[in-house]
Amino acid sequence: MSDTNKNPKTGLDFINDLIESEDLPVIEAPQEHEKFELKALPEALEAERQRKLFESRREFNRAENSSAELNLNFTSEVQFARQYIQNISLGGLFVKTNLKREIGSILPVDFTVSVKGVPKKFQLKAKVCRQAEDGLGLQFIEMSSDIRAELEEFIRDILPPGQQVINPSAAKASIERLEKSRLEKEKERKRKQRIYIQIACLVAMISVNIYVAQDLVLKNLNPPETKSQSFQLGNKQIQLNELKSFKKDSRKGLILKLADGSELVVPEKSVESEKLPAHLRVPYRALRNTKLKYRRKSGSVSHSIKRQR
Repeated sequence: MSDTNKNPKTGLDFINDLIESEDLPVIEAPQEHEKFELKALPEALEAERQRKLFESRREFNRAENSSAELNLNFTSEVQFARQYIQNISLGGLFVKTNLKREIGSILPVDFTVSVKGVPKKFQLKAKVCRQAEDGLGLQFIEMSSDIRAELEEFIRDILPPGQQVINPSAAKASIERLEKSRLEKEKERKRKQRIYIQIACLVAMISVNIYVAQDLVLKNLNPPETKSQSFQLGNKQIQLNELKSFKKDSRKGLILKLADGSELVVPEKSVESEKLPAHLRVPYRALRNTKLKYRRKSGSVSHSIKRQR
């Protein structure tokens, strides 16, 4: 029996024999890569076009308006037909525009459609019933039956045969629903406006009361006629413009400090608070009701109140 039959070769043996006996081919990397370009298939281009068309239709086929006047531009006859069925014939229209108008204001709306190469200009009036960041919601008014009939005649030429332009009962229900929604929003807006006005009036009244009270306090503390006034304290006549401050002493009584630096002592029993000037009564009563504690050195404590100038 041969050695080959005794020890059959494995796959690894064949690889080893190949490495020993043959030169393995080597594939070298190319020095320059060939340039290539991806080109979209016609099917992909058509799919992208359909996607963009679908996205534009999702915006409810809103009419574009970028100028200062409401001159509507429809991109195609089909867009105008859908716009009429969904909006115009129901009595309203949403216009994408930067124009800002107050709710309830009346605007002229002009647009031109061309069916079978024949241009036709329509002029309508609309009332602003909604404000949004990207446009205005309009409700058509004074839309005559002649204009409506002429518009529907154009639409019938565009739509497939047998398709109804609008359902009259659905149109009436939609208009009533839109009008009810508009009235409810207007009612809510007026209610909030009344609340804001009431809050503003309340804040104004509080501010005025605080100002008046502060002014009265300042006038009572610093009356303008104090420079020429005088008052009787015990058996002494005192000029207000000479009084700098006064304090209470538990032993001496009431001590008045005058502008020249001198002090005037008045027994507390001889002081009648009712006869004091109005701006001195409150501080004197507060001083009189103050409980005094004796100090270790002098045996008394004083409390002074300076008259504000």
